[in-house]
Amino acid sequence: LETYTMKPITQSRQHYLRFFWPNLLQDLVEAGIKRDYTLAFPKRSGFLLGTTLPVPAYRADKDKEMPLLLIGPALMDQVFLKRGDEEGLKDEIKRLFRVVKPVGGILHYIWHNSTWDRLPLHLFTEEKA
Repeated sequence: LETYTMKPITQSRQHYLRFFWPNLLQDLVEAGIKRDYTLAFPKRSGFLLGTTLPVPAYRADKDKEMPLLLIGPALMDQVFLKRGDEEGLKDEIKRLFRVVKPVGGILHYIWHNSTWDRLPLHLFTEEKA
């Protein structure tokens, strides 16, 4: 990928979620990855890492912090779109904005290219109350 982009690749998200800890962390670090967006709930919204902020990866087996930040997406589009609930998706995006804004958190979403045309972009550009 770096050959085609002529830029270093420093961010990742695992799509095939059959990986092994702590091997994955080590493999990502060795590949030059600095930020990973893998850890999200596959069937609901929420904060799998317990926070909206990046947290350093930690190797418990070595009692060592890794030079890799884990960023947990709060929502994946398919949670709602697979069941045809576009209105529910819009409501959940609004709810997440309301929950995170008062604490200064950061929201990350996973949106698939196959549903890009269904992205309610206006929700991301409207001024939030």
